[in-house]
This record gives sequence, C-alpha cells and structure tokens, in this order.
Amino acid sequence: MEQGELILRLYGLFQGLFVSIDSLYSLAYALTNSKSFININQNPELRQLKYIRNDVVGHPANRVYNNLEIGYCLLPKENIKADSFSYYIYSQKELKTKDVNILTILDNYYLEANNLLNNILSVTNKLNNSSDLTLITSKIYDSFLNNQKYLLEIKHLKKRYLEIYSNSNKYQHRLLWRIDLIERLSQIKTNDTFEKEIYQYAIMFEIIKLHELACKIENKDIILLSNKLPVPKLLKGYYKMLNNNQNLIDTANNLHDMTHPLFQNSLEKCFSTAIDRKLKDANSYLSIISNYNMLNNSDMVYAIGILAKQYKKR
Repeated sequence: MEQGELILRLYGLFQGLFVSIDSLYSLAYALTNSKSFININQNPELRQLKYIRNDVVGHPANRVYNNLEIGYCLLPKENIKADSFSYYIYSQKELKTKDVNILTILDNYYLEANNLLNNILSVTNKLNNSSDLTLITSKIYDSFLNNQKYLLEIKHLKKRYLEIYSNSNKYQHRLLWRIDLIERLSQIKTNDTFEKEIYQYAIMFEIIKLHELACKIENKDIILLSNKLPVPKLLKGYYKMLNNNQNLIDTANNLHDMTHPLFQNSLEKCFSTAIDRKLKDANSYLSIISNYNMLNNSDMVYAIGILAKQYKKR
C-alpha cells in the first residue's frame, strides 16, 4: 500500500471512529434522556482516541495555553503502518513517543459498541419501572456528612440499581463506576491526617456526582448538593500554588487522566514548581497522584486528580 493511501486511510478511520462514538452517545441520550448509561471513556484504549483524533488528525494542529506555551503532536508519515503508527508529543522542549495499535482500538470499539447497544435495549425496556435512586443517594449524602454508616446505603444503591438494570458492570454504567470509586476510596488506610482529608473529600465529591447521575437517570431536576467538607490542607496548598503561578492553571485540567498526552508533562511542571518554591502541601497532593500513576491505577488517579480541576481562578 502506498504511503499516501495509508495516511488517507488513517485520517478517515479516526475521524470515522470519533463520529461513531459520538453517535453512540447521541443514541443513548435520545433513547434514555441521559448519558448515564454510557461510559465508553472508561475503556483505556478508546479514551485515548479523542486525544489522538484532536491532537494528531484533528484541528487545530497545536494548542496554545494560558502562558502562551504551544504544545502539539507530530505524526511522521514513515511512522504509519497498515496496523499501527506512532506519533510524537511535544511540549515545553520535551519530546515523547506514543505507539498506537490500530487493531486493538478497533477491537475495543467493537466490544464497547455492542455492549452499549445491548445495555440500551435492556434499559429502555425498564425505563417505566419505578425508581428510588435519588432518595437513596440523598440518604448517602446525609449519612456521610453525619458520620453514619453511609457504606450500607452505598450497597443498597448498588443492589437497587442492579435490580432495575441487570447485566450491568461498572465500566458500562457511570453510576456503578462511581460506586466502585467510593468503595475503593473508603478502603484506603493511611496514618497521615492530611491524606485522610483528601480521601474523605474525594468520597464526598463522588457522592455528589452519584446524586446528579441518579437525578438524570430518573429524569428529575438536579438538586445541587455542595461539598460541605472543608477544602483539605494539601489541596488548598495546590490551589494556592496555582493562584501564585498562573502559567500552571491549565495543568489542573490534565491531572485526572493518565491517557491525556500532557498528563505527565503537567504533573512534572507542577512538581518542579512545588519543589523549587518549597511548597510542601502542593508537593504532597501531587505525590498522591504520582504514586497512583506509578501503580498504573487510572481510577485512583482520576479520583484524586479530578479535585485539581475544581480549582477556581482568583
């Protein structure tokens, strides 16, 4: 196959896959009035697809960040093969290589698309069933704030959800995935008081998201719940670092997703600033994310890193 044909086929394939995934979301929303029953982004192979499409075969060809730094990806034509390719990720004088297996992505799309269609069929057949999910999530929220046995309510929610929407798993339904995050966060043991604050704050964040999902599933107006826990000391230190270093603000959007092309670069930039300026609390918060990254634990990176994204510019 000629190199020019390989390039055109690659561009067409990824544009087509991106539109196909978008169509699955649209279908799920049209039939269920909610995107809560689709969680394709939790598939690590497909989650990277949007970055490949946007940064490699999409447009614009570069990204300009708050500090006017330009980051971009390069796809040399000689790196394109019939079943794989590799591209370069550049930012702040740093160059990394990303290898992509096309057949693996296609296999994962086929798997997730068929799972989703089966789930939607199951869900639409049960949408008229009475549901008490929002009532349960409200109880979870109150129980957690009052230091009561909220995990019993979590188990009740999971059981009730599976009664209504059987044949579900955590990576196909967002609500089940967030339940799993809460259960895993609650099991973490640490003697560090400030780390405990981070995990408790993360649990509260996920409980709020659970309630929002339940409202969407039941097609009810979302009653916004607030994280009434005080901002943890370590997270507050990270926010303060961003306040004093505006060039780092964009990094807050990347720290929850290990598949993001700028995840590692963002983490390293924040670490560098925290170490250079002796910002112990910010450094400790970033260390938690880094430790889970080294363990290749994408769910826990998300659970802790998503708190960075809640930063409000001052």
